[in-house]
Amino acid sequence: MNVEVQTVQSFVRSQVQFFLYKQGMTLIGEQRSFWIIHDVMEQMASEPGSYISMDQVKPGIVMHVHQAIMDLRRAGVKAEELRSDQFLSQQKGIYVRKVLSAYERFLNQRSWTDFPGLLSHLPTQLPENVELILPDPMPLPPVSARMMERLSNGRMTRIIADSSFTDVQSTMPFGEVQFYHATGRLAEVREALRRIIQCRIPLDEVEMIVPDEEYALVISTMCASFGLPSSFADGLPVITSGMGRAAHFLLNWLESGYQVRQLVSMLQQQLITFSDRDQGITNADCIRALEKSGIGWGKERYIKLLGSGHVRSQGDSDERPEERERTEQQQRDDEIKKHLTNLLGELFPDEAALSSPKGIWGWLVNILDRFGVCEFVERGDQREKTYVSSRDG
Repeated sequence: MNVEVQTVQSFVRSQVQFFLYKQGMTLIGEQRSFWIIHDVMEQMASEPGSYISMDQVKPGIVMHVHQAIMDLRRAGVKAEELRSDQFLSQQKGIYVRKVLSAYERFLNQRSWTDFPGLLSHLPTQLPENVELILPDPMPLPPVSARMMERLSNGRMTRIIADSSFTDVQSTMPFGEVQFYHATGRLAEVREALRRIIQCRIPLDEVEMIVPDEEYALVISTMCASFGLPSSFADGLPVITSGMGRAAHFLLNWLESGYQVRQLVSMLQQQLITFSDRDQGITNADCIRALEKSGIGWGKERYIKLLGSGHVRSQGDSDERPEERERTEQQQRDDEIKKHLTNLLGELFPDEAALSSPKGIWGWLVNILDRFGVCEFVERGDQREKTYVSSRDG
């Protein structure tokens, strides 16, 4: 009871904000200080012989200079205290000192202050009924440590924290801790599984603790490829399965305003199928028709651009071969467009379905039942995809 948890910055701001208001001062964040440094560097770049030229004032370089200036501010270092011989490059030292000096002048001229600048505006001590409790050790920049010392006025209790789990005094049941670097989640999980297999650790004695569901997907994929059984405390995301991924894509397609690119992506990944065996129309035919349609997005454009085609009559026998071929290809394109147009009535939800979560769920189930791909089989040396839906029986 009567304990309030805060960060050092939020606590210091709460103690000084009324004083800043009375003095007419404004506290700025690091985003604004970044653009102040950017402006200072641009002004200095216009000077002849500048250490950083105008062509080099790019976001990446400004970010590093801004970080250096903020580190100096958090350490309580002022521009007048910097010496060029403290840097490996004296030219760089002169430049950093000039940037820091210009930044300090910029803040003073406008009655602005950043967080490190609050040290000179803090009240001498906390109210009598307030006591600070900090974990020990708690690494703080020098300016933040001085702020806490000034505010506490001796009324600060430090709680001894538990040892790190890598410490020899740790109570965690680790006989040995190993660290390694990896270039991504896949490489990280692969190396963890490799070490488990090499050490012949029984799988039912292995627990992998990961920060997010992306790791769960990687672990599931890697365990499947190695033939290792695995289970997940929180289960797997719905996109792990083909139907779940199709449902996820369909909802995104609905939310995007029916962007044709997302619909094509579902067909390309074979999450859904528009093929028709009787007419000899494949998913690839539908993908080509949609890509050439110029739909972009919007329900009306699907109907307008796909419904405009019509099946042409068979060409005359006197037509030349190349003309007859073009006519046949046009007839084929029109048949595919007509096929897609006939599907639109089932594909788009009506207004009643969009009025409630239940309606959207019903539409989703119907679409997956009609167009979803739910089986993949291998037969002998041939890989065959079998699409199972109510349309195919």
